Amino acid sequence: MAFSVLHHGWANYDQTKTLDYTGLVEEITYENPHGMLQLQHEDKTWTVVLALASDPVFHIKLILLLIGGLNAGFFHRFLAPSSTDWEQSGVPMAARAVTVCSIVVWTAVIACGRLLAH
Repeated sequence: MAFSVLHHGWANYDQTKTLDYTGLVEEITYENPHGMLQLQHEDKTWTVVLALASDPVFHIKLILLLIGGLNAGFFHRFLAPSSTDWEQSGVPMAARAVTVCSIVVWTAVIACGRLLAH
């Protein structure tokens, strides 16, 4: 059994109406930008498009991925070249801040990914 937000295009889709179907998932595929599944319900097979684009958690995850990439780029461009001096002078505060940011952002990316599955 599976629960999913169902839609077929955006023009005729009423986001205020919830459709509940219980059935056997026969196939799951991913065709960018949507996941799709075949759901057997009563005597009919439904093609269900999983619309991540309408999920705010998906948008948050994309923003976090961008922040994580920029954070890593900043570290490698500006901080890593001087890392050989850190044994003598200590790790700079900027490097510590980038480390904390990295831990927080990538943990949040993982959490968003887990939330998208539900």
